[in-house]
Order: sequence, then C-alpha cells, then structure tokens
Amino acid sequence: MIEPVFYWPDRLNALHRHTVDDAVLAKFTAFPDNPAARAEVMRLRGEIVALFGTMGAAHLQIGRLYPYLGGLETPPRYLLEAIKDHLDPEGRMNPGALGL
Repeated sequence: MIEPVFYWPDRLNALHRHTVDDAVLAKFTAFPDNPAARAEVMRLRGEIVALFGTMGAAHLQIGRLYPYLGGLETPPRYLLEAIKDHLDPEGRMNPGALGL
C-alpha cells in the first residue's frame, strides 16, 4: 500500500480549526495563506491519481480524491445519481463525494 502525502507551508483551513483539539493546534506553526503552493500540490496530486489509475490502482478512501463515479457502468451510475438526487435534492450532503 502506498499513499503519497504532501506537506507544505500554508494556512490551516476551517476543517482543521473545527475538528482538531486546540491543544494540538497550538503546536502547529501558523503559516500565511499560500495559494500558489496549494495549487501546485493539487496539480501534483491530480497527476498521481491519474497515474495510479492507469496502473489499475485502488484507494481505501475512494470517492473523495480518487475517482468513483466515472468508473461505474451507466446503469449503476444512473442509480447512484438518482438515489443522491432523491435523498439530497439540494446537494448539501457531502458535496463532491463519490463524484456527485
């Protein structure tokens, strides 16, 4: 199993501040916003995901960063989309997960 992880100096996002204990956050260096580095990491991540896909690799956390919906045949994809539309017509529940 291989999971590439990137670390770069950047601001903590709202999810970090909301979910990580204050005592733990206090140990982190406060970096300024770094959109250029963040964009480069996102680009590199996308290339790695695409490369792994050409090798038939799968990921334990499929559906967020790693593609899921695009790998389905048409009938199961339509079924999944219909279920999502029925249960979450406003698209508020976990937007983007599974490619929905």
